[in-house]
Amino acid sequence: PTVNVEEWEAMAPLSELAVKSINAIKAASEVPPLPFKFSSEEAGPSRPSTPNQRSRLAPGSRPGTPGTSRPPAGTAPSTHALHPKQPVQTPQQFYDWFALVDRSVSHSQEAHFRAHVANVAEHLETCDRLLGWIDEVDQEVDKMLEGWRGVEEGGKSLKDACERLLEDRDKLLEMTEEIGSRLEYFQELEYATRMLNHPGESLVLQTDFLYMVERVDICIDFLKTHRHF
Repeated sequence: PTVNVEEWEAMAPLSELAVKSINAIKAASEVPPLPFKFSSEEAGPSRPSTPNQRSRLAPGSRPGTPGTSRPPAGTAPSTHALHPKQPVQTPQQFYDWFALVDRSVSHSQEAHFRAHVANVAEHLETCDRLLGWIDEVDQEVDKMLEGWRGVEEGGKSLKDACERLLEDRDKLLEMTEEIGSRLEYFQELEYATRMLNHPGESLVLQTDFLYMVERVDICIDFLKTHRHF
């Protein structure tokens, strides 16, 4: 069945914003005169127009549509991205175009939010890099501390070893002194042997002979008390 304009408007009511948009499109699509070939002299019987357009058009002419409207001579065609590429002839085309405009407006309104999100993401990435560098520095510091502890432990071990060596040296020195003091008794034998081998009878009259005899007595007494030497 055929649906007239009144039935269509009753079945698909438009919102206030849609009505304003349609009025704006209608005002933009109106042109002063029609081309010569569509003048009233060559035109046939015209079809009835809507009440709003009938009061504006001359008798015998048919109303212009968005698809047949042309810009005035000398005017460059608009190339805006939101302008429809083809004339809007059906309600569905109008709804598609209006949805495109609505998405564009939403996109432009949310642009600063997206820019802020991108800026925050960049800052987060920078923070992540800084955290990575801090982790690397922490690892290097841990390695340095571990090496320092190893050096400290090695230094303590070396110090203990040096102290033990000093103690051993002191013991060896004491032992050397003791051995040297005890070897003096054995060295008196060589000295006494050389003195007794001197020729002549005047040996017993020498002062060194008496000292040697005294030392020999002391050595004999020491050997008597230390039989294990």
